Amino acid sequence: MDGTGAIIILVFVFAIFSSLSSGGPAPTSQPSYTPPAYETTVTPGTQKTKSHLFDSRFQASQMPSAGYIPFSQTRLKTFITSYAREAHRGYATEISSAILKYSKTHNVNPRLLCALIARESRFNPRAVSSHGAKGLGQLMPSTARSMGVRNYFDIDQNVDGTSKYLRYLMAAWDGEEMQVPLGLASYLAGPNAVKKTDGLRDATKNYILDILKVYRNI
Repeated sequence: MDGTGAIIILVFVFAIFSSLSSGGPAPTSQPSYTPPAYETTVTPGTQKTKSHLFDSRFQASQMPSAGYIPFSQTRLKTFITSYAREAHRGYATEISSAILKYSKTHNVNPRLLCALIARESRFNPRAVSSHGAKGLGQLMPSTARSMGVRNYFDIDQNVDGTSKYLRYLMAAWDGEEMQVPLGLASYLAGPNAVKKTDGLRDATKNYILDILKVYRNI
């Protein structure tokens, strides 16, 4: 065997040995999970605690559950009928049905969702604020679009978007003892404002207390 042949054989043997020692070709990477547009990308429990923002009027032991709890449609309908203005009481059946449907879909406490809508629009499906918020949950146009709401005044679409957005906001504070009031504060003031601030405006605290008071009456 001449020198050239010996070199070729040595290179071939070295290539086989290298392949075996490395365990073969590197595995292909799996595609990463991409959450839905409305789903929070904040890892639960990583938010800086904000319990210090709340005074003695806010007791963690008295906070409602954030997640879905089965509830009576009859009780929801009765409350909506008593709370809504006379012109809107005829929507009680449709609104209560949508609240129960989408609170379960998006894992939101139906009483909390009902209380939020009561505070936002008093169950007026065609409510429009001076800032341009629309419908039962008073969704701003940009928020409505991100939640997939095309018709702000459609009861089913608006309740779907409202419950989806509330779940998104509360999920960012998963594991925080003040998860519910922080989620409600974010609904009013915006999630970024609540994450960055070292204090909540009195108007925001009163908004949360209003909703919690309504909640206890449902």
